[in-house]
Amino acid sequence: FLGAHRYNIKTGEYSKISKLKSYTAIPFHKDSIFNGNFKDLYKVNINNQTETLFLKEMYFNEIVPLSKNLYAGASNTKGVIIFNRNKIIKVINTSNGLKDNQILSLNVEDKNMIWASSTQGLYRITLSPTIQIRNFSVADGLFSNIVNASFTKGDSIYIGTKNGLNAFKIDNLLNDQELSTKKPFIHAIEINNTIYQNKDSIVTTYHDNTVRIRMSFLDYASMGRVRYKYRMTGVNDNWTISSNNTIAYSSLNP
Repeated sequence: FLGAHRYNIKTGEYSKISKLKSYTAIPFHKDSIFNGNFKDLYKVNINNQTETLFLKEMYFNEIVPLSKNLYAGASNTKGVIIFNRNKIIKVINTSNGLKDNQILSLNVEDKNMIWASSTQGLYRITLSPTIQIRNFSVADGLFSNIVNASFTKGDSIYIGTKNGLNAFKIDNLLNDQELSTKKPFIHAIEINNTIYQNKDSIVTTYHDNTVRIRMSFLDYASMGRVRYKYRMTGVNDNWTISSNNTIAYSSLNP
């Protein structure tokens, strides 16, 4: 908040290079840096401390380099911003796949792949040839949907959430989510202690208001690590996530 400073590791000396309040900064040339405050992003010449407004009203939580002249910014209000030294290249936000425009931090897997931490889980974003986004949440094993940061090393990813640190093999995380698109098999429906199997339709009376639905997930590769996501419209419009393969409702209204 006292401005941007330059620190010399060898001598232990530091000098002020910008009078602007600084929240995030990154060098883009031997004598220039991007310097962001809680509102805008500036270009700063560190030799003469000249400050030039570059990107207005972005509020970057973090800026990371993707290549020699390409950067990604985690905006607190506008999603993920891809830009070079001259202009914005791409904007990734709720209009093209994000659940929320508040991005807390970024983790670069390679110049074409980034992980974005948010209050709505963790995103894996492919930048080209077309933008592809995958979102990971508590349904995929995260301890919380509020993800502060992530770090990749080798074939693993470490995810810091509000409720603790997750560690996954990246391939396992990606493959487990692919399993979630498969449908479970409903092998029995129990209504007031009467079990129905292999029925296309069931006719009941209004007294039959206790229902149990028993499911299974026919995929041996999942090794039993299955979570079911379900809801009954009119009873509970919010989704429930559970590892229990039985869904139970009692005292249902007619």
